[in-house]
Amino acid sequence: MKKKFGAIAIFFAVAVLLSVFTVSAFAADVTTAATTTGAATTTTQASAGTTTAPGTGAAGSAAGSVMPISQIIPLIILAVVIIVLVVIFFGLPKYREKTFKLFRSVKSEAKKVSWYSWKNTRKGTLVVIVSVVALAIVIGLLDYLFSTGIVALTKIF
Repeated sequence: MKKKFGAIAIFFAVAVLLSVFTVSAFAADVTTAATTTGAATTTTQASAGTTTAPGTGAAGSAAGSVMPISQIIPLIILAVVIIVLVVIFFGLPKYREKTFKLFRSVKSEAKKVSWYSWKNTRKGTLVVIVSVVALAIVIGLLDYLFSTGIVALTKIF
């Protein structure tokens, strides 16, 4: 039981680290866009004759191309976990055999699963796609109606 729990724990740890890295990468895209907009604003202000702080404006925008720490930390953690797993897998033969045994047992269990036919799978996929699109349209319409209503209310008051 402990052996299976260890393998499952490692799998979930890697999955969590990958998700953290992915979320921070997408968040950095939003931050980069906001920073770029801010750099354009400070450059415009500088050309209008106002003073800007050191490191901002056109000269400071080149320094903004450095990867932020919020992206570096998950990448380092992910690299360390991968290195540790590779060292354990290749450095310790007993773990390698256990890993191969785990993969063989997963493969044999997957063969025992009763899978849907391709026809049922396509039908189910179509139902999911149609449901997601319909729900997206409903949420989009509600968002539009509520935002229009809020704008109308702010004009009244």
